[in-house]
Amino acid sequence: MTRLTASLLASAALLSLGACTTPVDPDAGPTMAERVAALPENGEISDGDTFTCRRVQITGTRMYERVCARDSEWAEQADRTGEAVNAIGAADRSQVRPFDPPGT
Repeated sequence: MTRLTASLLASAALLSLGACTTPVDPDAGPTMAERVAALPENGEISDGDTFTCRRVQITGTRMYERVCARDSEWAEQADRTGEAVNAIGAADRSQVRPFDPPGT
């Protein structure tokens, strides 16, 4: 294959990839990521419950993501994590399973 043919194929590939991008609809409103980024670190939700945003490291990477949840959800997650750690420490692996399929 000549250099000219290779460069023409590469150019055609780049042009075709550029045509595949999804246009952004300006009337669509903010995305979920933009709405989460706009939230303050903590606050009150309309029903009187409070929320907190935390930076959580993505497993296996050095990257973080911002996760916002109700304080009651953070407490529930901490309880579940504590129960799992205790079950592992007690060598009782039956409680650690997140899901038991039906019929087992």
